[in-house]
Amino acid sequence: MSDSAAKAATLTLEALLTIMDRTAANLERLQAVWDRASPMLPDGPSIGTTP
Repeated sequence: MSDSAAKAATLTLEALLTIMDRTAANLERLQAVWDRASPMLPDGPSIGTTP
């Protein structure tokens, strides 16, 4: 077993839940960024035009 596999095997449930909570929070932040940015992106190729 590799060193990283041994560390993964000793992950506690509490540590895993913490990681999952942080991941969920980051996904929410990313979704908020996408929601703000997506209207500014063109639907197709647009050279020299404003979206």
